[in-house]
Amino acid sequence: MESSVQPHPNQGATIPVPSPTTPFWRSQKHHLDSHRSTPDLPKEQDIVIVGAGFSGASCAYYISQLMQSATLPPRTTCTILEARDACSGATGRNGGHLRPDSLATFQRYAPTYGVQAASDIALFELDNCRAVRDIIRAEEIACDYTEVISSSVFLDDSQAEEAKRLLGELVAEGHDILQKFKYYQGQQAEEVSGVNGAKGPTTFQAACLWPYKLVMHLLAVATSKGVHLQTNTPVLATSNDPDVNGYWTLSTPRGDLRAKKIIFATNGYTSHLLPQYSSAIVPVRGICSHIISHAGTPSVSKTIMTMGIKHGPGQHDYLITRPDRSIIVGGAWKAVRRGPREDWHNVTDDSRLIPIAENYYNGFMNRTFKSWEKTKADVDYLWTGIMGYTSDEVPHVGQIHEKPGQYLCAGFNGHGMPQVLLCARATVKIALEGCGFAETGVPPVFKTSVERTAAAKK
Repeated sequence: MESSVQPHPNQGATIPVPSPTTPFWRSQKHHLDSHRSTPDLPKEQDIVIVGAGFSGASCAYYISQLMQSATLPPRTTCTILEARDACSGATGRNGGHLRPDSLATFQRYAPTYGVQAASDIALFELDNCRAVRDIIRAEEIACDYTEVISSSVFLDDSQAEEAKRLLGELVAEGHDILQKFKYYQGQQAEEVSGVNGAKGPTTFQAACLWPYKLVMHLLAVATSKGVHLQTNTPVLATSNDPDVNGYWTLSTPRGDLRAKKIIFATNGYTSHLLPQYSSAIVPVRGICSHIISHAGTPSVSKTIMTMGIKHGPGQHDYLITRPDRSIIVGGAWKAVRRGPREDWHNVTDDSRLIPIAENYYNGFMNRTFKSWEKTKADVDYLWTGIMGYTSDEVPHVGQIHEKPGQYLCAGFNGHGMPQVLLCARATVKIALEGCGFAETGVPPVFKTSVERTAAAKK
């Protein structure tokens, strides 16, 4: 079907590719997985959400709440457009963590944004994780949500010492958010973590879950309250300007759709439709696996159920133990960074694995954990996913510059689960309730701006 809208030139990302690798999380399909609310695409909507991952589903959830209240005009219409099946992007391919590592947040953000901004982000992540927990409980979402002890396990002496020093300093300065963190050293490091060669693990409160089931339930709630879902409907392009009535045009293979407001929940694929973000949000391909254990398999640790294992700067793995004792482990950056950069950086193809990391998880548990040295384990799922990494390491949230009626909630740097939900709520408040960014509760540095996109190009 011919469209009146032409694709943007020199776009960074592509649309999601067909036939992606299959993640473990999508082994149990929801009835809305390939759902289309109507056989034909509507011609006009008040609101269109592009993307049906955690960001898009969360936006839809909050919009559906407004549709049920007196906040929005009667008969307000909203449609989600998803390029592939629902939750087939980064959220359906992640590691299953809900992990607010506040010490890592200070390490990551304080040098660039200052200690106060880092503290704001850390507190926001804790609030976000509590909000996820509260929605799961309120909506009775069966997604294997489990509160756990998590750990950052340092295998590098200098990183371990730096973590110990920073934790001590921040606690002494009165950052209560870190009071419950514990640091282990010496013989205790391996005993507590179970990891061979551990130098100094920290432990803290976190959670893990089945992300696909969470997102699909949010979509089910939203569609039950009037939001429409159109899967396998990629947006090929959007108009450069609104028409005289303030409508933007979105082009799809099923025809054009006009909308007064568009929320882009497109993460690593953002620059396909918003080329001004081609340097600000870059698609990065990651790799993850599901490892099944056999009868009598020991725990990785006596107390720790999820962890990040840090081999050195820029080299880490992340892991959760599932309720059935199987393991989700991803990262493989120790291997990935030895290969060509073009295998993972600025890549939107999740139909292929990362060649140098294809065999990384074979024997991973045996060589990493003391208790697994003689245990048989097999990799039964191996997949890739596309994350959205930002040039300044924080998400882009809010009104898009010089595009009235367009909003963005994307660029979560492989760390979306502790940030997305409240960012999505903020995006909806800005788009539909006239809320100023400062009143959303989202850290100020997350606000998208022309200054940030311009700085990314330098």
